[in-house]
Amino acid sequence: DYMIPGVNGLDGITQILKNDPFMPIVMITGEGSEVVAAKALQKGAYEYIPKHLIDKYSINRAIDSALARANLKRKMAVQEADLKDFASMLAHDLRAPVRHINGFMEFIEKDIQEQKYDKIGEHFSYVRTATSKMNALIDTLYEYTKIDGEAVFSMIPLEKVMKNTVDTLRGEIQEKSAKVSYENLPLVYGNGVLLMQLFQNLISNALKYNESATPTIDISAEKHGEDWLVRVKDNGIGIDQEYRQKVFMPFQRLFTEKQYSGTGLGLATCKKIVDRHGGKIWCESKENEGATFLLTLAPEEVNLL
Repeated sequence: DYMIPGVNGLDGITQILKNDPFMPIVMITGEGSEVVAAKALQKGAYEYIPKHLIDKYSINRAIDSALARANLKRKMAVQEADLKDFASMLAHDLRAPVRHINGFMEFIEKDIQEQKYDKIGEHFSYVRTATSKMNALIDTLYEYTKIDGEAVFSMIPLEKVMKNTVDTLRGEIQEKSAKVSYENLPLVYGNGVLLMQLFQNLISNALKYNESATPTIDISAEKHGEDWLVRVKDNGIGIDQEYRQKVFMPFQRLFTEKQYSGTGLGLATCKKIVDRHGGKIWCESKENEGATFLLTLAPEEVNLL
């Protein structure tokens, strides 16, 4: 209310937003003044209603609008913070192959000047390796950033998504003599292309980080409150407890390039896709005892602001 005993309503907005900068606020007043409305909105209120216009429809409209706008503001703030972190880590990861290319090109230039041609071929091979790594990173970055683009959401049979995913990865699965099992997967609300990319990354990771003679990956689903809880369980090398959250951050790698190849964006992409679907993803694992990735998906249409 604009007129609160002992405090001005505009000051109240300031105090509330100090505690929670994303709190959805609706200002109500009997003054009916455009000046008051403008001040309330400037202070951080999302909606303004004169008391003589209050009814159940105007209240519902104002609350729905305030909630949606506050949610959007929160999402934008998170994306802005993520973008800053992402840009910093991206610059770091791109500098490494650029340094290698520059370094070996200097070696090649020096060899030519001194007419020492015996090592030029070897130096060129290092340049090719660095450029290949940079190309792979750029391609992965493109896929990662595409997730925020336009996408059509509808009811999707997860069983069909999984079949298409396994068919796509058939070569990798046969090469590792792996077994991938799934059954009775539900209908979920989502985007088929994004969901296929999600499970392709999870299964590929389970195959890559697995030293057993027969890698096994089991995908199952069960009701979890109002959502579906999907499990992707493997018998791989596992993840130590202190790294379970870190693995979902962009460019975070637990192993060197020589141990396991990759860009450090696979699980970050998974998290981005699950976030886009309004769900959550986490990992349960012990080192050398396999890993289980769990994620929630909506069983019906939801508002994915």
